[in-house]
Amino acid sequence: MFASKISNLTDARFFAAYMPQYMSMPLPNFEPVAIKRFLTIKEWIEGVSWAGEVSGTFNEESLVTLNQIGIDTVVIQANNLLQAPLPSHIKAMLSISQESLSHAKEADLSLYTQLILPPGCELGLIQELQAQAHIPIWCRVENIENWISLLPLVELIAGVVLQGGDEDKVGYKSFEDKSMLLDKILDDA
Repeated sequence: MFASKISNLTDARFFAAYMPQYMSMPLPNFEPVAIKRFLTIKEWIEGVSWAGEVSGTFNEESLVTLNQIGIDTVVIQANNLLQAPLPSHIKAMLSISQESLSHAKEADLSLYTQLILPPGCELGLIQELQAQAHIPIWCRVENIENWISLLPLVELIAGVVLQGGDEDKVGYKSFEDKSMLLDKILDDA
């Protein structure tokens, strides 16, 4: 499992209880506030590989920052495609939205180590992208219906990606839907 867009310690602790392989946090433009939030949350969570969700443009300073905060995997949105390979110690995952599927199919997927597909992908698309890229593919799952539709294809993918949620009201966040979804995924796995 891959938990993405972790925005606070509450999200991180919730997902950490399910022992995901990866957790990711947005690092927009490597802003100091985002870096500080990342480091604070990372300090509280053990046993998970961290990824940073970043833009597709990198310079020497951003690569140094990634190294300093302990990020060796970045998640790039398909609308910010990489133009050149990253250094070999940085792995790049491409996250594809429904709107950018056709754009991503034409991209140089050899620059990436893994793909993240949007919810509801069909067998043909997964097979096409696997044949093109020869890299592990993850699929986003937003609800139980997404998971059930993905069950026949589960042997083809590396895992599922779940996203942190928004607060129901200030200071309160319910994880009831995510808990039911994760319990269903674990029961079916």
